[in-house]
Amino acid sequence: MIRGVKYSKGRTTDVTISRVNLSRDIVWFDAVTKDKKELKKLEEKFKLYSRDLEDSIDMHEIPRLANRKDYTFIVLRALTGKNGSVPLGIFLSKKFILTVHSKEIKPLKNFFKIVNTKEGKEFFRKGLDSLMYKIISEINRNLHGDLEKYDDTLDKIEDKVLKDKLVGIDELFPVKKHLTYYKRALSSNKEIIEKLQGKISKFLTDKNYLSLNGLHVEMAQAENMVDLQREKLRGISEMHMSAVSNRLNNIMRSFTVLASMVLLPTLISGIWGMNFAKIPFFDSQYGFYVPLVIMIASVIFLFVFFKHKKWV
Repeated sequence: MIRGVKYSKGRTTDVTISRVNLSRDIVWFDAVTKDKKELKKLEEKFKLYSRDLEDSIDMHEIPRLANRKDYTFIVLRALTGKNGSVPLGIFLSKKFILTVHSKEIKPLKNFFKIVNTKEGKEFFRKGLDSLMYKIISEINRNLHGDLEKYDDTLDKIEDKVLKDKLVGIDELFPVKKHLTYYKRALSSNKEIIEKLQGKISKFLTDKNYLSLNGLHVEMAQAENMVDLQREKLRGISEMHMSAVSNRLNNIMRSFTVLASMVLLPTLISGIWGMNFAKIPFFDSQYGFYVPLVIMIASVIFLFVFFKHKKWV
């Protein structure tokens, strides 16, 4: 699917590839596609390198920036919640901006609808580079909200650990995976923004430089938040492992105490059961009860000793 909006004579309207006039109009096209025919249309209309278009939909593509003769090509990673992130190719020129991605990016879709209204002319008036900064900002629009949800999730897991109600460490794995996605995407995207701050593209204007700085601050703040959450997750994991270790120690101590309390009676009964001609109290009518009393006394002694040491 390819959707387009053009800015002409102070207003924005829908436009298709076949009807756009790049010599007259300033346009933004957003392409959500893997179709080779649609990619070919974009290549021919905007005179793009086919390899750049292919990289825009390659799920394994990493963020990068390249200057071509007629446009600047940027690849970023757009976060998509539970599905991790997808590559977003951005083509910036004097007359057009083109975004290409293989999967729908909800914040970008919503922003496109806004640009296609009367409000959209304000974004075009400031220049296409300003519109690009806004697009990049929009793909991270829900980022802080998502991170706050993960913060709440971590707090709940931490409460479970403190109350010793966490059944297994499996609850930590989904959060860890998502935070890893966020960290990779944000770190890579921030590197691209830092390169743009070096003014390496001829399609970036000085008047919108503050917007670029603001974008870098946004990403840096989000990255710091992710780092804090990853540290918190690591702390919760260590706390859980410590609690598991303490439980195991308590169990082993209980078994040790039980084995120790059985040890002395077993030793006494073993000695009394030796096959000697003369066994103490062998001829006494109370000979059976004497070792029993000694064994019971040994158990009571050990129990009092362990109680004194607070081992039971």
